Amino acid sequence: MECNNKTVTAVSRITLPEELTIVSAGPWKTELSDNISRSSLELDGNAVTRIDTAGIQLLLTFIRDARRLGVDIEWTRHPVVIFDAAQRLGLAPDLLLPDGPPLPTDRI
Repeated sequence: MECNNKTVTAVSRITLPEELTIVSAGPWKTELSDNISRSSLELDGNAVTRIDTAGIQLLLTFIRDARRLGVDIEWTRHPVVIFDAAQRLGLAPDLLLPDGPPLPTDRI
């Protein structure tokens, strides 16, 4: 979209489900893949209350593929459950998570 000779980039927000586990990984792989062509994405993980290694792997693969395509990705909110799981697996930096856990007020 052009506006005053400057290109404006549309940011798409993906709101993750309450549970990101092996059970929901298939449908969410499709959902994430459908959004990988965007130029900029925000991941909102605030609703996530449960995540397993399949969920972490799904996020990791999506983020790596998106970055390879030049997509900017930023977390708008992430719960402690995602941060803790990623930290235990040593993958927090790969998931582009901040250095510390979210503040308790992150949960709205």
